[in-house]
Amino acid sequence: MVGNRMFECEPLRYQVRVLLFDPQCLTYVE
Repeated sequence: MVGNRMFECEPLRYQVRVLLFDPQCLTYVE
């Protein structure tokens, strides 16, 4: 996992609807 991206995706974990619009986050947060 890329640390920098992980920090950006971490807050998105709580908003699944946001993850749907950010496939890069889905790579780290499934």
